[in-house]
This record gives sequence, C-alpha cells and structure tokens, in this order.
Amino acid sequence: MKTTKKILAILIAVITVFGILSVAASADDKTVYIIAGNVDITINTPVAGEKPSIDYVLSSENLSVKAFTWYDTKTNGIVSAADSSYVYENGREYTAKITIAPKEGYKFDDALKVTVNGEAPSTIRIQDGAITIEANFSCDKGAGSNSFFTGLKNVLLNLLKIIRDIVSHILGF
Repeated sequence: MKTTKKILAILIAVITVFGILSVAASADDKTVYIIAGNVDITINTPVAGEKPSIDYVLSSENLSVKAFTWYDTKTNGIVSAADSSYVYENGREYTAKITIAPKEGYKFDDALKVTVNGEAPSTIRIQDGAITIEANFSCDKGAGSNSFFTGLKNVLLNLLKIIRDIVSHILGF
C-alpha cells in the first residue's frame, strides 16, 4: 500500500510539473494573423507644377507605412514634400520608395502581392519583416489618370465588391 501511495504521489507530482510547464509555454504564444492576397498602396503621382505629396491610402488596416520618400531619378536626390518651393518638373521621372510593415499581431504571407495604384512596383525588397517597394512615375502635365482620387475610387470599388461577395455568400445568392 505504501508503495502504491508513493508511486501515485510521484505520478501526481510529474503530471503537475508537466501541466505547469505547458501552461507557462502556452502563455508566451500569441496569435499571429496572416496578411495575404493583394495589398494596394494608393498615392498621388507626380503632376508637373504641383508640390510633392506623401499622402497614401492602404488597402489593409493591418499595415502601417514606416517610410515614404520621393526621388528624382535624374539626380537621384530626395524630393522633399516638406520643401515648400519644390514642384514636379514636366518630363522628369520620379520614384516613390515606400516601406510598409504589418501591425503588431500580424505578419506577411509569403505569397503576398503588393501594388501601387493598382500596378506592380519596379522593385520589391523584404527585410526584417517589412516590405520596401519602389515605383517609377513619369511626370507630365495633367497626369490625372493615376491621381490619388482615382486610386481611392478603385479601392472603394474593390471594397464594395468584397462586401457584395460576402453578402451574396451569406444569403446564398
């Protein structure tokens, strides 16, 4: 009987220790959500005579823009949106360099596609959990087809399509 009690006591102690270890291990686990599919960044494109803009709209609220810089590809110089005297020049090429990162609790899917104003960027680099993209734009007079508001309209139309698909799925259409 004493041997049975000792074995039972040891068994209970071992189970308790493993239970505590598993609770401690699971306490560090955090749910991480995956950002998958396509992420579109809508920006104002260069228009001759206008000042640079670093306004943007992201198609996912689970992302943040860590950096956004315009470069003049001819001089490779930074075009500062804070410089009140600088305006885009007709016929010049400009590059938007944007770094995005997932917000806390999120990470990028390996197959994530990133677009700028609906188009594939010229360069995509992934480093330290962030994505840096570069997109090239030609500046000409009245280049309104890629404007911020056109891009915003496209994002809103895509959002409406998603809502329509969800509603039709729920209602069985």
